Amino acid sequence: LHPDGWPRLALDVMSVALLLFDSVLVPYTIAWDVPIEGILLGHAWLSAIFWSLDLCVNFVSSHISNNRLELDLSKVARRYLTSWFLLDVTLVIAEWLTLCLRYMVESDAAGTSSLRMSRLLK
Repeated sequence: LHPDGWPRLALDVMSVALLLFDSVLVPYTIAWDVPIEGILLGHAWLSAIFWSLDLCVNFVSSHISNNRLELDLSKVARRYLTSWFLLDVTLVIAEWLTLCLRYMVESDAAGTSSLRMSRLLK
């Protein structure tokens, strides 16, 4: 993907929108002990899927290096692996673990509260 192209811009806009929504949603659900169900559960799945896809897209998103557009996929992937990859993959794994644990933990208040806390930590 070209760094200045409209597909990259669209992904960046969606990323910012998702981050803004999460910055309000996560504290709200923790503070008022709101159950993650319905639209909130749908958002959790959408978020996990989006960030997983974003992780993959970053491996093929070209960048500017030495005033030149870098299109070589091996160099692009190497740069991503040595920059944001570790943080991104850690957060994506945390997102999926949170979703999986939601189905494995009984729905008592302590269990759901600790799951919400794990989302805040991420």
